[in-house]
Parts: sequence; C-alpha cells; structure tokens
Amino acid sequence: MESGIAIRKAMEEEKSILLTVWLEKVQWLSEQNMPMWDPSQFTIERLKEKYGEPEYFVCKKGKEIIGGFILIEYDERYWKDNKDKAFYFHKFVVRNGHTGKGYSGLILNWVKEYGKKMGKEYIRLDFEEERTYLKNIYYSHGFKPIEKIIDTTGHAITKAEYKIH
Repeated sequence: MESGIAIRKAMEEEKSILLTVWLEKVQWLSEQNMPMWDPSQFTIERLKEKYGEPEYFVCKKGKEIIGGFILIEYDERYWKDNKDKAFYFHKFVVRNGHTGKGYSGLILNWVKEYGKKMGKEYIRLDFEEERTYLKNIYYSHGFKPIEKIIDTTGHAITKAEYKIH
C-alpha cells in the first residue's frame, strides 16, 4: 500500500498493542480537554460485550502499529433496523506522532475497498459531528449524514454511510 502502510486483520498478539494505542489516544484527548472514549471499554472482553464479535484491524508502518479500527456486520445500537449488507466502522484511531500525514484517508479508502471486496453495499459509522476533524475526514471521503440522534449520555450523534458503487 502507499506510504509504506499495510492494513490487515490484527493477529492475536497485536490486539493488545491496539488496545494500548486506543488508551494512549483516550489520555491525549482528555489532556486536550476533548474527552471522547471511556477508557474502561478498551479490553477485549468489554469490546466483545459492546460489539459481539468485532474484527480488529491494524494499520502498520513498517513494524509499528500506527492505527486501527474494528468492523462489525450488524450494529444494533444505532442501526437496528438496517439488516442489509454493511460493515459498521468503529474505534478509528491514528496514533499520535502519525496524525496529519494522510493516514486517515488511506485507512478509510482501504475500508471502502475491503467492503466492496467482501460484497458489502455500505460502510456505516457514527460520530459526534462537533468533532470537526472527524466530520471533515468522513465527509471528504464520501460519507453522507443519514440521521442525527441523541445517545443515552445526551450527546448528539451523527449516523453516516458510504454507499459502495
């Protein structure tokens, strides 16, 4: 892949490294006064409780894991009425020190191609639109807002999807 980046399903031993990357981002966002994720969710057990059987993916530059995400086939939390062919994209992270280099776009493009290869019709996600960086990256990569909802914690969430052609 471009820029010396490789994206693939995480091997078992890489999942713990990915958990560390998520926790580093949680801490950094909190220090920037932009808290996003509850750190207690970043265990294999808690992610399994929340997402069922998520597939973990890593983005590597050389031997270093610089980012990752999970994909699930059904998202009962925000997309319960959608049973069509989709991947639901969650927990997207690029490790500090590697942000601002275009890796987010490379990862999103890879996910769209992977979805197409796997016979999916959509890539769906949800995010807080007030996080301008996320809004800009998702919308500039073809994701369209579908609905705005309020989650159980009172946060405004935007549901968005990319239709695979």
